[in-house]
Amino acid sequence: MTIILCGLLLLAVVAMAFMYTRYRKSRSAYLRMSMMLENLNSYAFLIDDQFEVKETNYYALNPAQQPDENSPRLLGNVLHCSTACESGTCGTGLACKHCPVRFVISKSFERKDDFSDLEVSMELSDSKQNVSDIDVNVGGRYISVEGQPYMVINVKDITESKRLLRRYIDQSLAQDSNPEVPKLLFATQNVGRFNHLREKLKEACRVIYADSVEQVVRRIGKGKDYGYSAALFDETFLHAHDVLDQINEHIVIIKLTTDGETGIEGRLLSIPTDISDEELKKLISRHFQKQ
Repeated sequence: MTIILCGLLLLAVVAMAFMYTRYRKSRSAYLRMSMMLENLNSYAFLIDDQFEVKETNYYALNPAQQPDENSPRLLGNVLHCSTACESGTCGTGLACKHCPVRFVISKSFERKDDFSDLEVSMELSDSKQNVSDIDVNVGGRYISVEGQPYMVINVKDITESKRLLRRYIDQSLAQDSNPEVPKLLFATQNVGRFNHLREKLKEACRVIYADSVEQVVRRIGKGKDYGYSAALFDETFLHAHDVLDQINEHIVIIKLTTDGETGIEGRLLSIPTDISDEELKKLISRHFQKQ
């Protein structure tokens, strides 16, 4: 009997030691993550899969914006997204259903994977409740602490760099207006990828940038014919804007997708969003060579 009790006691001690070691490791990882957040010069948020903010450097970088005890500690509320502030809770507003940031973060939690270089325009309010349109680059790193899913979200203001890049692109397109060159519309918020792809495809077609549904409909909507024969869409753009039914019937639609459903359905071609620009160039070039 004594041997059995000693054995049980030993097992209990081993189990407690194991649990304590796991706790120390998890706590150490959590403290390292918190220290990293505090020393970044861009906004960083440690969130769970319910979008609740556990740690952030937002208030350290914005002393005038202090936490509101009556406001939820959800990503959109802490970041002062105008939609989240108006609805009271991030994720409950009508526009939240089409929010590309929530869409990509939710998918990343489902896949237990990271994401990077999501470029979107957001309406954010300052300490005086003034709302501004801000271009941001968002990335996320998936982590697990004691078996629980978390994500480190990094939000960087790229408004000025995108303004300069758009200006450069507008000037370049104005100098290249040959009506004989076939045209491809690229609907995306990622101006950098557009510009890179535009350079790669300049011998095959002329790539035109669009970052709003109004620009898309104005150029390739039903009844419009300005020489476009194909359109390339980001998955996040289509999530935010239900526009496919408004596009001219003769336009071939190429959709960048993360859902794994690739292939051709009618005029819609779905391809992986992580396709290399070189492979994307080959695919699009083949389309224009057939014309």
